[in-house]
Amino acid sequence: MLKYKTLYICVLLAGLVGASHAAAQQGDMLKDMALPLMGGLAENSDGAMLFDSPEGRIINAEASGMLAAKDVYEYYRVVLPSLGWSVERGAPCDVNVSFCIKATRDAENLLLDIASAGNKSTVTYALAPN
Repeated sequence: MLKYKTLYICVLLAGLVGASHAAAQQGDMLKDMALPLMGGLAENSDGAMLFDSPEGRIINAEASGMLAAKDVYEYYRVVLPSLGWSVERGAPCDVNVSFCIKATRDAENLLLDIASAGNKSTVTYALAPN
């Protein structure tokens, strides 16, 4: 009986450690992408997803804050090239976003969609292999 209680406690603790690691990882998606979070934005863990495969990694992240969409766009338009990203000029945006940035670095593509609602901006970051 004691053997089963010990096993049960070990399984329970392993589940708690795994859940806390997953929650901590979700808040760090932009770190996994090696992208800075603009001041005034907060990463939304609900919009986070990470998938790693032999072909490359797929990472989605989302951040929002009380900032003008144009300011967010200008920030990332300037910062991305300094981090080695080649930004595509005049890239077409989805109709539901105010601004977008498409960039490539090494074997990865990055898409930032910046939507606004009033004074609040939401940025969706999507990283995928070429």
